[in-house]
Amino acid sequence: MEELIKQEGLSLWASTKAFFKHSTTILVARATALTGLVTAAMGLMNWGPLLGLNFDTGLSRNQVFWIGGTVFVQGLVTELARRRTLGVPS
Repeated sequence: MEELIKQEGLSLWASTKAFFKHSTTILVARATALTGLVTAAMGLMNWGPLLGLNFDTGLSRNQVFWIGGTVFVQGLVTELARRRTLGVPS
């Protein structure tokens, strides 16, 4: 993996794209999946007592969990679809 990241003569952006199979779509899909996973996990926790916060977003914990889960699945589907068009094995 390290050889994919640090290739001679490549800029940081070029080596990052090489790590993601030269596809910015896969990079964005993985970032989307990570965001969804973090949102779902954060939605299940009660941060009020820990941080001394008491604010209402208008969404229940269950709604935040399902929003995060949906974003996570969307990121996975996007990556799988892009890999299929690239011809890269999963």
